[in-house]
Amino acid sequence: MKKYLVALLFLAQAPLASVAGVYTTEASFLTQLQPGYYLEDFNRYKFGDPLDRTLSQDYGPVNGYSWTASAPDGLYSLPGFLSTYDPTDPTDDLTITFTGASVTALGGIFASTGDLGNVIPQLVTVTLSDGTTVSLMGSDFCGFTSAAPITSLTIEGSQYPHDNWPALGHFYVGAAIPEPASLLLLGLGGLLLAPWRRYMRG
Repeated sequence: MKKYLVALLFLAQAPLASVAGVYTTEASFLTQLQPGYYLEDFNRYKFGDPLDRTLSQDYGPVNGYSWTASAPDGLYSLPGFLSTYDPTDPTDDLTITFTGASVTALGGIFASTGDLGNVIPQLVTVTLSDGTTVSLMGSDFCGFTSAAPITSLTIEGSQYPHDNWPALGHFYVGAAIPEPASLLLLGLGGLLLAPWRRYMRG
């Protein structure tokens, strides 16, 4: 029975890969997203309504998922998008911090916007809490999955050659469908536990 205990201890300590999978289309991302996610479309947002330099804003809970958006100089509303108030401060990134159920999948439209809320052809960079970084030009959908929980992300707009307000829209928050390696570990765990349960029953 000791060999089962050793195997179980090894399994419990084996780290799952936390490197995020990156998806460049909404359709491909949705094939990796479990049902019961939270989709925020910012449907009621207009220019400066309801956010106009609010430092932070809470969202959810929806299906157990919740998150807080913040920016050093405040948040700002655009039609269908969450953005920042001040583009002149290079540290004025849009930060999303997850506060509810563990998040292993997220995706959305990440955009660079000008002073009228229009998309401009400049870089916007998305960085996850595990260090995964993706840069997009103008506006595009990008999705991420990870075996380990994603605790936050930042969205940063390049300030060259024009002022750039980073923006987020059509935002999915949820759980990733487990990768085959994760399913294999779970299956091995079940196989190893079965003899242990029989042993404990006598």
